[in-house]
Amino acid sequence: MTITEGVFDSSQLPVAPIDDGKRAVSAEDQSSDLPPSYSQVASSPEPIGRRPRATNYLYISEQYNSLKGSYAIDPSMSIPVSVLPKLEDGETEMDRRNLRLRAEHGSVTAAILLLPPQGDESDDVKRNRTLLEASSEHGTVNIRVRTADAVPPFHLKVRSPHGSLTVEIPRSFHGFLRLKKEHSSIKLSDELASESTQLSVVDGVSMWFVGDFSLFKGEWEGDEVEADTTHGRITVRYADEQAGASRPGFFGRLLGL
Repeated sequence: MTITEGVFDSSQLPVAPIDDGKRAVSAEDQSSDLPPSYSQVASSPEPIGRRPRATNYLYISEQYNSLKGSYAIDPSMSIPVSVLPKLEDGETEMDRRNLRLRAEHGSVTAAILLLPPQGDESDDVKRNRTLLEASSEHGTVNIRVRTADAVPPFHLKVRSPHGSLTVEIPRSFHGFLRLKKEHSSIKLSDELASESTQLSVVDGVSMWFVGDFSLFKGEWEGDEVEADTTHGRITVRYADEQAGASRPGFFGRLLGL
């Protein structure tokens, strides 16, 4: 083989003999070894359980549709007032919920992850608790709250006059349960009941304290759950009580649990 300096002559390269006993490789076969195209990658489903991006002062309202989703709340995240929903009559910025979910005719199902503060709250809003609210007029309300590391206490209000309420709280919960019903029932899981002190049942309102009641001194600013229904059932349990189930439920799929 002769190679002329500066010139590459492909005709002088040795040619491999063709084995007639082997099938020729088609263009289709060759393409199978190539990486997937952008369109194929873009259409692939996202992995289940991806943590949602942190937010704060999130208000979502639906009239006829149900609400389902997972939300990560950082109570210290600053959001310009100019992009926040208008407060209701009589409310101030101190009353603004860190998360409020409302459905008129549909149900509400939400997995809430509370994050430790990543910064300082604004000078206008300084409070000790994260405020959460979920309600429906005619549907059920199912809320699971989990915490990541050490977080401030939270105050959760759930309400549905005609639907049942299910609340799942983290093991770190330490505070009051105020459960109001009229033509329905209240159920605390066995594990939660064993950690709770019943305080009263008056005018349809059951009061419980979860954790060491001796730590309660004066006005309470720790964890608190208020649940209010007329015709539905109220169920409260720890968020991880069903972790050993063979098939994860909706909350498990939302948070990858």
